[in-house]
Amino acid sequence: MRNKFRILLIFLIVVVLAGGTYTVILQLNSKNYNQNNTFHFTIDWEKTFGGNQQDQGWFVSSTSDGGCILTGYTESYGKGNKDIWVIKVDENGDEQWNETYGLEGEETAKIIKQTPDSGYMIAGTSASFSNGGYNKDIWLIKVDGNGDEQWNKTYGGLRTEEANSILSTSDNGYLIVGSTSSFGSYKYDTDLWLIKVNQTGEEQWNYTIGGKGYDEGRSIFRTYKDDYIIAGKTYSYAINEEYSDAWLIKLDGNGDEIWNKTFGSIYNELFNQVIQTEDSGFLCVGHMQKDATIEGNDSWSGFIIKTDENGTKEWDQILSEERDTGISSVDKVEDGYVAVGYIAALEMGSGYDDLLIEKIDFNGKKLWMEIYGDEYCDSSIWLSISKEEYCFITGYKNLEVSSNFDLWLLKIKL
Repeated sequence: MRNKFRILLIFLIVVVLAGGTYTVILQLNSKNYNQNNTFHFTIDWEKTFGGNQQDQGWFVSSTSDGGCILTGYTESYGKGNKDIWVIKVDENGDEQWNETYGLEGEETAKIIKQTPDSGYMIAGTSASFSNGGYNKDIWLIKVDGNGDEQWNKTYGGLRTEEANSILSTSDNGYLIVGSTSSFGSYKYDTDLWLIKVNQTGEEQWNYTIGGKGYDEGRSIFRTYKDDYIIAGKTYSYAINEEYSDAWLIKLDGNGDEIWNKTFGSIYNELFNQVIQTEDSGFLCVGHMQKDATIEGNDSWSGFIIKTDENGTKEWDQILSEERDTGISSVDKVEDGYVAVGYIAALEMGSGYDDLLIEKIDFNGKKLWMEIYGDEYCDSSIWLSISKEEYCFITGYKNLEVSSNFDLWLLKIKL
């Protein structure tokens, strides 16, 4: 995912609150660029959580009690540097508990999943507990329903490993996907890394997939046939080795490759998430670079690709807006799909984003697209749709002109 701190060096300091979690219910004069001045969704509530440093939400999941749980990182709380931050809220957005995990090193989490015992599994990255000094290892943490740690495991070597996604398997274990620099096919290169663990976190097997370039798995999904589909990015198998292609890999239940496909042009492309469609195909969302030949160009378009079950592209949609855009997450609703991401803000110039929400039908036709945000920076990273088709969206926002973000959480109804 692109660097969201593009040009954020000329700002002032936000309000400082000592101790506790800083929660604000926002009443925004939100930006809407539709002609009829109406939204295709209603906001049930939205809140921010944070302190006087950087705090961001990277993943949200609806929970069985009607609320949601979210994770990312905090610099405002915890034991130093970045710590993993997990917040559980009820259906009204009221905090039930929050916990930080980590020590003096840098810890972040990309995903959290509810477990059959009503606890949670957190997949992240840790420098405090790594095998390689200041390098990072994959960190798996099992907590109970109140966020109290039950056990934790690290996986890695002398270089850096990162976890991006996790899912449960049919034998009650878990598959973690991310990247490894310690165990790649070529020395000092980074490969996609897949780790299978049992329900107590003991490693059963691991595989690397990749070549001489940087290769990474960003999202994993279990198919209807108990195979696995992984989305990410690859330099090793790209059309132009100087740039990455979006990458889709299908594996059987034992982790053996069935096929892998790349999607790209001559510039950078990557997938952020993959889900399966009702016809057993796959829907992938991500970013593509507009023109990397222009020096200093960091301009991107969001894109969505639909494939059949063999990875053959059936259709795509590119958000060819005049401004920088990206799609970070997608989920299914009754009559199509909802995707979220960011779009560069008009008012504030480079470095500020607004929340982008788009709905498409099952054939990729755009039904509507909305832009939503406050005066400063508002950006979404993950979307989760509950059984009642409420959408929980997490990301980050500025409350004032500042280089510091707060974790942002919204609940909307389409």
